[in-house]
Amino acid sequence: MNPEEPEIRIFIAISHAVVNAKVEQAAALRKANAVKVLIVQLTLVKRCLN
Repeated sequence: MNPEEPEIRIFIAISHAVVNAKVEQAAALRKANAVKVLIVQLTLVKRCLN
């Protein structure tokens, strides 16, 4: 399998795109979870103050 062949290059490009998308998705999920945790913490603090 010669890496110079167009099919191989396309396959490699698609593989990289899929991996990048999964990494970005994981980062987005971590951010979303961090925001949820923050909201819960703020809600608890607010309850304690009231």
